Amino acid sequence: MWLGKCPSCQAVQPQLLCGSPRKVGKWPSSLWFCTSRRSSKGADVAYHVTKDAQLSAPTKQLFPVSPFPEDFSILTTVKAKKGGQSFLISIYNEQGIQQVGVELGRSPVFLYEDHMEKPGPENYPLFRGINLSDGKWHRVAFSVHKKNVTLILDCKKKVTKFLDRSDHPIIDVNGIIVFGTRILDEEVFEGILVDGGEAGELQSLGRVKMGTLNTHTCSVVV
Repeated sequence: MWLGKCPSCQAVQPQLLCGSPRKVGKWPSSLWFCTSRRSSKGADVAYHVTKDAQLSAPTKQLFPVSPFPEDFSILTTVKAKKGGQSFLISIYNEQGIQQVGVELGRSPVFLYEDHMEKPGPENYPLFRGINLSDGKWHRVAFSVHKKNVTLILDCKKKVTKFLDRSDHPIIDVNGIIVFGTRILDEEVFEGILVDGGEAGELQSLGRVKMGTLNTHTCSVVV
């Protein structure tokens, strides 16, 4: 999974999963669809995550000197447990309030709440008609640009929703990033997540406009 504003996107799951509990294991590349890419040597690594895994890290670990970018993208290749409904990633501020989150399942939700508490929960972007917990592999990109968030699914489907945030939103980096759930939430992500994509590819993604993001998302994870 990648998070940030390219070309300085950060790989999230290696920092969360390295030294993680036994409930996270590397998945043999022969068991999933992307065993090799033109831009890398050998196969990517996939992680099998069970419901007992507890994964978190300080947000400062990803953004040690820079603020959280106003415009950013979350990119991943994932196979969620069929029928599940859980957050893949949650970012909390220093007071323990969730600021950013991606909920997988039927009708995925993009949670975002800036320093002015905008937008409110009733206005979180909801992507109806999309199912990310059907037990299949999906290439997923959420891209935030100004007051819009765009979901690009499998390099084909592209849906843009209004994001009613402040003109100059601030996301606190003094809290933590939680993978696979929310604090005190009973629903937990179960599935397989790919550690794929190289720095050069992410840099190329950062140089394209939103209108062509879908094709470069494919080049990142294929």
